[in-house]
Amino acid sequence: NDIAVAGVWWSGKSSTVPVTVVTQASVDRLGQLAAQCRSWGGPLSAAVYLPLYQQSAGFLSVDNLHILRSAALNVSNLFNFMRSSQ
Repeated sequence: NDIAVAGVWWSGKSSTVPVTVVTQASVDRLGQLAAQCRSWGGPLSAAVYLPLYQQSAGFLSVDNLHILRSAALNVSNLFNFMRSSQ
């Protein structure tokens, strides 16, 4: 059961709000994460979980690699949309 980081999206935007909301979501809940981002006016840190099941350890299967790339693109799109709409 390995856990790996597939990407990090970081905004350099400063905030006057002294509290950061820290949350987690699975990749199928990105809509709810977007709603949380819209409703919170301060900094937010989120971990997005994507379970990938494989027959054996090692490199990702081709199918899982496609799933991971698609999920990372969706997270990137959400990040860029939220950053541009603020």
